[in-house]
Amino acid sequence: MGQGGAAATPLPACGERVAAKRPGEGGFQQRAAGGESPSPARLRCATAGDLSPRGTPSRSRDGDPVAGRGGARLIRPAQSDDDSILIYQFLCAVAPPVLHCPIAHAKSLAEVRRVVCDRDYGFAYLALEGDSRFGQRLVGTIGTIFVSWWYGDDHFFTDRWFFTLPGRRWAGPRLLAEADAIARAVGVPLIVNLKQRRTTAAVTFVKPALLGKSE
Repeated sequence: MGQGGAAATPLPACGERVAAKRPGEGGFQQRAAGGESPSPARLRCATAGDLSPRGTPSRSRDGDPVAGRGGARLIRPAQSDDDSILIYQFLCAVAPPVLHCPIAHAKSLAEVRRVVCDRDYGFAYLALEGDSRFGQRLVGTIGTIFVSWWYGDDHFFTDRWFFTLPGRRWAGPRLLAEADAIARAVGVPLIVNLKQRRTTAAVTFVKPALLGKSE
């Protein structure tokens, strides 16, 4: 079935684990700051070689960073307006080949910021590679939203975006693991659109994966 509208239902803060609950129970999470509009210079699209985050990311939830190709590997929640802009630039660089229309830059950035900063709407995670000497580089990201089924009152998570750079096979499973953990904690399914196959100009088949808590 298709997706419905976004639900104003409490979500865990990025990286936070909460007890399982039915959608609609509990209070609202405090929303993250970041309402000011960025300057036009920060709205430019990145290139594949221009994807470096600002600041130093925190450690992943599963302990110390894992050293590998490109330096330490980190998974952390997106939490700030800088993270939103970083994700937006990354998506501008990697997503166009599978998009169905040109990017509307102000609109797409506003949606990324909403997913990152509105705790009642969704959450996002970053996959980073690098070290303290040369800095960290964004190599993957997932953003999900909390929506209701169009035909009923129950809810689920689904991806707004999910991309990793070629050759960074470690990033996808770890990003999915974070999103899956949150969906299971909330007690709802997570539906991720992993594969697309465009058969005609009007028809695209999507193969979803079901994670989280199965109903």
